[in-house]
Amino acid sequence: MGEFHQHPDGHIIVIGDAGTYVDSRANFEADFGAGPSLVTQAPLPDGANDHVYTQGKRHCFMGDGNVMGGGPMPWPEGDNIIAAVGDGLAAQAARREAELAALPPPEMPAPFQGVSPTVDVLYDQENRILALEGKPSISKDAFMERWKK
Repeated sequence: MGEFHQHPDGHIIVIGDAGTYVDSRANFEADFGAGPSLVTQAPLPDGANDHVYTQGKRHCFMGDGNVMGGGPMPWPEGDNIIAAVGDGLAAQAARREAELAALPPPEMPAPFQGVSPTVDVLYDQENRILALEGKPSISKDAFMERWKK
């Protein structure tokens, strides 16, 4: 039994056999290829801010947690969205990966500039080893000099 939920905070939640999708309305429309769909563009009944469809169980519009009305059962558009949750999740993952790839690399804090981003040896102020992995790329003394700056 799947579920479609237009949450009052503006997110769309879709639960289906392939997983759970949560994102903004705009991203939902892009990820599900819906364009501005009837689901997200149709006005909710006056006073309603929440829309929940649970297959075989309920289809309701709510305002402040109170049920204000219902929709058709079954709801074909909701059933189609729930059935497509796997495709929506794949599109969401691809979109997020592209967004992440477009970000500039993080800037290394000054004490660590010139040190491999994956620090092999890390010491604290009392010269205790905090992390050790593989062959050190910088000596302890050189690291401590940079740490003090």
